[in-house]
Amino acid sequence: MKFNWKVVLLFVLILAFIVPVYSKAVETGKEVPKSPELLDDKSSTLKNVNTPKNLKASPLTIPANSTIADLFPDEGMAKTVANQLGRTENNNFQTPTKTDWKVDDVVTEVELNRMWYLTSVATIGSIEGIQYLPNLYDVRLQFDKQCKDLSPFLKAPNGYSQLYRLNINNGNISDISPLTELSAPTLNDIDLGGNNISDLSLFPKLPNKFPNLEEISLERNNISDVSPLAKFASTKIKIFNLDENHITDLSSLTNNKMPNLQRLYVRYQTLDMEPVVTSSKYEFSIQPSIFGTTKPVKITATKPKATIDPITSKITYSAEEMAKKPFYYSPLFPGVTYSWDENFPLNGSNSLVDFRGTITQPLTYIEPPQVVSYNSGLTYEIGTSLTEQQFLNDVNLITDQPTTITSDFDVKLKNLNTVGIYWVAVKASNIEGNAEANIMVTIKYKPPVITADAEYTYLVGDKVNATQFRADVNATLTGEGTLRDDFIYKVRLNTAGDYVVTLTSPKSGYYEQDAIPVTVIVHVKELLELQIPDEFRMDIDANADSVPISDKKQTLKCYGSSGKAELEVIDRRTVRQGWTITGAMTPFTNSGGDILQTSLKYQSKSPSSSPIYLNTTNQPIEKKQSAVTDPKYDSTVFNLEDSLSMEIEPNDALVNDSYESKITWILEDAPRP
Repeated sequence: MKFNWKVVLLFVLILAFIVPVYSKAVETGKEVPKSPELLDDKSSTLKNVNTPKNLKASPLTIPANSTIADLFPDEGMAKTVANQLGRTENNNFQTPTKTDWKVDDVVTEVELNRMWYLTSVATIGSIEGIQYLPNLYDVRLQFDKQCKDLSPFLKAPNGYSQLYRLNINNGNISDISPLTELSAPTLNDIDLGGNNISDLSLFPKLPNKFPNLEEISLERNNISDVSPLAKFASTKIKIFNLDENHITDLSSLTNNKMPNLQRLYVRYQTLDMEPVVTSSKYEFSIQPSIFGTTKPVKITATKPKATIDPITSKITYSAEEMAKKPFYYSPLFPGVTYSWDENFPLNGSNSLVDFRGTITQPLTYIEPPQVVSYNSGLTYEIGTSLTEQQFLNDVNLITDQPTTITSDFDVKLKNLNTVGIYWVAVKASNIEGNAEANIMVTIKYKPPVITADAEYTYLVGDKVNATQFRADVNATLTGEGTLRDDFIYKVRLNTAGDYVVTLTSPKSGYYEQDAIPVTVIVHVKELLELQIPDEFRMDIDANADSVPISDKKQTLKCYGSSGKAELEVIDRRTVRQGWTITGAMTPFTNSGGDILQTSLKYQSKSPSSSPIYLNTTNQPIEKKQSAVTDPKYDSTVFNLEDSLSMEIEPNDALVNDSYESKITWILEDAPRP
């Protein structure tokens, strides 16, 4: 444990050496020149204000040897404090003993308590540290656009008992809730101009927090709804500045609770409406909606020149003006504007509302359409029933904007009963113009239709040409064209097999079409043919499961693996002199080479026939004598399921394996004696 404790202690000591070195880093940024606006005082100069008396020191304890940068981590705030420490107004209006303060200078609580005035000399990103300045009287700070946090004000335990003016401009403040908790009973003037305030719902709390508040300035924010100010109850407020916002309706302030308000400034309001699509060939109208406290406000100016209805205030820009495609700012911003400027009393003759502003209506001017894509060529068959709408659907003309599509279809294509090429004009139109596309329409003959039987059978050695083949399969062609086939290239009449012959009718002219090809299966059969099953199995019953091992002799029968197990002899000879079927087999062997000591027994159904045990030698199993000539082919079927069997000796087969044998069937073209 001692070893671990020493490690922790060493680590803490190292940090203690590192942190002060880091916090005393020397600032190198150049100071922002003092702006005249920052030093401007709306009501008095520093020399004639009543300076605060009986200042109280902050109860916050400042760490020993703290520099200005330690207490005010924001660079702009630190520079401002350093500058203000060397000014006479923060030294009881006496020449200060030190005038060249730097941000890395050590500062004391006594020195900070002397600060009454705080005016920016650089933009400020954070007011952290302002809690160490509890005796402030006049605060005028310029924020940067990222600064939005006022909560450091709340870190001063006793608030700001001497604070008279609080000006915080050009930041990103939208949340004023810290002000509703701030203790500053003498606050007279709040200026939050140039921030991002849009919600005024918390402002009615300010009169209770600041009973001496006489002036509020919220110019250059993002305010459009002033209705929360109807609950702003104050007998002290005299000036309320809402310049440069987006306010168009003051009717909610008709019954306000500010009886001693002298000036309500609502000047230089701006509002950009949503863009409207319109034509430059027609007049354009707008119905404005600008309300004062008791009635609509009259429109006093428009750009470009327009007429204003004296009763409804409807604004109409003439077709002549719209033809010029009016714009605001520059031609890159097409649109029109209208303005108002009116002064009227609010709470009797002692109060005045100055209400003026401009609304911008962006416009998107309709342009003549441009064709994006279309089908430039279409083909139809002669006699097709076609309407103009179906034709336009096939053209599928697409434009860059909504248009009306028309054509001279009815003139150019009165009917489709004559082959040829026709040109049809398709037009896309809007109120600004049109775009055309010429469509080539080709009328062709219908493709001829081929019909034929699906298959036909020939015998090996038959002599057949293409003409005979087409007659045999009943091939016909309906329509224009010539029937062709590839019979002589595909079919080998000296070799048994199945062949595919294709019937075609290729077009011979521009307005003709190829027929849809038709295929015919040609079977070439042997004169004497033996059809055999691919495989069969020997089993004790019809169930396709394993044969159980037994200590008794078992008799197995033949079963077809799929369908029946049959031998079929087809004799297509003109003179049928008979035939013989022979059979041979290899021994039954499993995958390990084990051989069954048995063979297949074939029992013919012919009278007086004896069973034949198949082996590796071809043995005749069935035969047929010559027969009378028959115009049809002769077919003889032998059911192997009734003829084949085998006997398994006790315990002859091995378990968990199958035994296979290859059987050779031979058909001879004459009966054996």
